[in-house]
Amino acid sequence: MGFCKKTEGPGGGSEPGTVDFSAHQLDGVETYSGSRLHERPRHFTFKGERLEVTRVLASWREPAILAFIVLAHDSRRFLLKYHQLDDVWVIQIWPSCESSRS
Repeated sequence: MGFCKKTEGPGGGSEPGTVDFSAHQLDGVETYSGSRLHERPRHFTFKGERLEVTRVLASWREPAILAFIVLAHDSRRFLLKYHQLDDVWVIQIWPSCESSRS
């Protein structure tokens, strides 16, 4: 489907050599707002690096949350969630298909 299912490594992803799935708050998220606010993310800043979203791989709504799995221009995948009540974006690193096959 274009994205891989998130699977945590031993210790929930906290041990060295495993993917870190902990969420981080984002400051700079630029979105396209067409028929609704934050319809899809276009750019975001993660750890001081501005990344362009080349593709939205999946999106869904949860109560008071908009969620997107995105592909950045450098081929990294991220889960972006917008918490509407708090007006806050958070990010999690999403594994690529290759890194989730071990």
